[in-house]
Amino acid sequence: MADADVSELLTAMHRIDVLRLSEEHKHELKVATSALSLALETPWEITMRIVWQEPSVHACICTLIDLEVFKRWVAECEEVRSCQELAELVGCDSRLMNRLLRNLASNGLLVNCGSQNYAMTEFTRSLAQTKHIAAFSYFRNLHLPMLTALPTYLASTKYQDSFLKHPTSTAFNQALGTKDGLFDYLSKHPDQERDFGHCMEAVSGSVPSWIEIYPTESSLVKSDGQRDDVVVVDVGGSIGHDLNAFQRKHRLQPGRLVLQDLAEVLEGARVESGITKMPHDFFTDQNVEGKFHPYIVIYSQQKGRSKILIHEIIVGRQSDSKMATWMDITMLAAFNSGERSFEQWEAIVTGADMRISDIRNSCGTPYSILELELA
Repeated sequence: MADADVSELLTAMHRIDVLRLSEEHKHELKVATSALSLALETPWEITMRIVWQEPSVHACICTLIDLEVFKRWVAECEEVRSCQELAELVGCDSRLMNRLLRNLASNGLLVNCGSQNYAMTEFTRSLAQTKHIAAFSYFRNLHLPMLTALPTYLASTKYQDSFLKHPTSTAFNQALGTKDGLFDYLSKHPDQERDFGHCMEAVSGSVPSWIEIYPTESSLVKSDGQRDDVVVVDVGGSIGHDLNAFQRKHRLQPGRLVLQDLAEVLEGARVESGITKMPHDFFTDQNVEGKFHPYIVIYSQQKGRSKILIHEIIVGRQSDSKMATWMDITMLAAFNSGERSFEQWEAIVTGADMRISDIRNSCGTPYSILELELA
């Protein structure tokens, strides 16, 4: 490509109005620009970025969150602040403050306005929000330790894939020095449990809900007529993010939507009017005969009467997304588990005397919906 072509490309890039792009075009541009950026780096530049650059950004963000810089900055409603002003605001040495802010600015996360003045970006403004603060707390206390321990742990297993084996002998157990599984550990550490909950809620909210992917109007609501029985049971539905979206969309009568999870989880669920909260352990028999059951297989439904929707990440495709693969490695470190391929899901479904009747994918995310029926 000639210099003139590069100049034209750069001009075109600067003209892109991100707010007017469709989700599909955003995804295509992310993939293309990420591939181009990687191609422009030498192998040593990639190593420097992974080993030194990115960890230094994490460290600076965590320090500034501890100082409540972003909270105070947003509360002050001043877009541009000097490092001296911010240092005085939170009780920090001004030279140290400048070094922390300068690193974020060099990575495009703040705007360096000169003379040690900085302006916030949309990202750094978001670091005043609970879910972002919780994510970095989770990263420090749980995520980073267990991923750091993963290579040593895998060496101790002689590099065997222990999928669903030894659930309490994991990289997480080794890193935290505990015999408890992750969720038992969290139940004994309320602050970390709260952070984890905020993270899961944020992750769920960042990807399309199954309500946006599956044709709920034609396949659920209209086909169900005016009967008074249950339409959807959201098994392991956490605090009701998806079911709330369903109710806001369709406004069904009370008793037709059921949210199930452990009792302690449901205590924190704020649900739309008409949704029934029902404590349930999905390792026990299901006692609701409903029409659709997202996520978990239920054996007691009449043939042709009910379907099951599994909204999950599916791996093993040629173009696996970054999110699919980092989620898979996170599951490996935390549980000796992982995300499943279509073939693995098919084997599970067939073994339960069911069949996959439909599969729906969502643009830009690794999540798919498997629709199951009795075979």
